[in-house]
Amino acid sequence: MRASSFFRTFNVGLQAGFQLASAVWDSMARHGGGAIVFVSSRSGIEGFADESAYCAAKHALEGLAKSLAMEGEALGITVNTVTPGMFMKTPMSDRNYSEELKQKWVEPDLLAPAFTLLAEQRLRHQNGLRLDAWQLSQDQELVAG
Repeated sequence: MRASSFFRTFNVGLQAGFQLASAVWDSMARHGGGAIVFVSSRSGIEGFADESAYCAAKHALEGLAKSLAMEGEALGITVNTVTPGMFMKTPMSDRNYSEELKQKWVEPDLLAPAFTLLAEQRLRHQNGLRLDAWQLSQDQELVAG
């Protein structure tokens, strides 16, 4: 593993979240709150071989979200991470998934209801938690259907 590729991957994973939060934080605070939703993964919960930088970035993103949730609570800002909760069809999973797992994957756009729910309803009772986007999306489809 080379340090330059490690830090490039880590920085994209963590700095993107920090920069997003920084860009919207003051405006959300002035307007009575808002919702920030970071995309995590199983790599933010456990480690995987050949994914040390990615896992480290996702673990750090989990910690950032928990801290921001506490900092934003009084401002009406909720912060969550979501894991896909299902095997997603992405370029990364195309490289990393076995053929068996590729048979189970679903399109990422099926997770959209979870993000809509979190953005619109700002689930304050779940502020700071990691949520399962697949489960939230399935529950939303049942409600909408």
